[in-house]
Amino acid sequence: MRVTLVEGPGCENWSCIAIAPIPTKTALQLKRKMVKIDETGIPGGNEHYVYKGLQNVVFAKITKKYEEDGAFAGHWLKVKSEVLSGFDYEQFFQRISGNLPDWVFYYIQPQNKGDYLEGPALLNKGVKTFIGG
Repeated sequence: MRVTLVEGPGCENWSCIAIAPIPTKTALQLKRKMVKIDETGIPGGNEHYVYKGLQNVVFAKITKKYEEDGAFAGHWLKVKSEVLSGFDYEQFFQRISGNLPDWVFYYIQPQNKGDYLEGPALLNKGVKTFIGG
């Protein structure tokens, strides 16, 4: 996981972080296999391939920032945070989906009841094409 400092509505003056599986040349790479699923109600037939186990993006408000000395040398910047309330995750994921190729369907399933979406949703080119429940 990578933690990135962000600024924007509700996060003025770089007061938030984004926590996401963003790979780089030096960061741990997520390796996942595609698996075949059979799901009715999704456009394009019932046979689909998905990456299982990918994690999502979370935005959090920084509540405390401090430096901590290392056990042997150096120091670390430590951040305490809480999930950013009121952030429109649905619109955020629709914007991501809108920038992907036509053949990519972006499936979102909230982890907890009452999360940012009502039931699972399938996005294609920024439009919800399927909502399950």
